[in-house]
Amino acid sequence: MTLQAVILDIGGTLVLSNDAHAQAWVEAFTLFGYEIQFEQVRPLIGMGGDRVIPKLVPELSDEEGEGKESQINVKNSFLTNMAQRSLLLMAQGN
Repeated sequence: MTLQAVILDIGGTLVLSNDAHAQAWVEAFTLFGYEIQFEQVRPLIGMGGDRVIPKLVPELSDEEGEGKESQINVKNSFLTNMAQRSLLLMAQGN
């Protein structure tokens, strides 16, 4: 069997990414009209998005309806932003 891929968990281990995660959350919330400060998000890094989002914007619950749809949109935006930031961090060797 030939090795076709390797997956590494480098978040915070090989690359210092906590600040990048926090900034990605700030930008994701901003895209959807929520004013969240970096200082509010930074202490929450390490929690999953399912806990971060309702902690910062309680009306974005994972119950059905508008709140759930908005929560999914914010999460998707965060993931896209974080993927881009991770590639940049790795390229810079941070």
